[in-house]
Amino acid sequence: MRVKFFNVDSFKLWKFIISSLILLVGVGIVYLPSYLRLKRLRKENQRVIKRIVHLRKEIKTLETNVEKLQSESALWEKLVREKLGVAKKGEIVIDIKD
Repeated sequence: MRVKFFNVDSFKLWKFIISSLILLVGVGIVYLPSYLRLKRLRKENQRVIKRIVHLRKEIKTLETNVEKLQSESALWEKLVREKLGVAKKGEIVIDIKD
């Protein structure tokens, strides 16, 4: 006598189970690499967005510095004196080393 499970014979039940497993494995094989790639790309996208925000802040700071340099000649003079060691006409530069 055949075993019936919910009025379905065992062969049809096993056929359904095996078909379902094959389908699930097939879907996993097809979509898993795409899902993992999508996950990796989203992570990289977040990293790039953070970098963009950082660079925009840096650009804003540099633009502010440029505006200050363009408007203040005293600041130009100070920077030239500090960075290049330039002196005004008639001044003597004394280099003190520690």
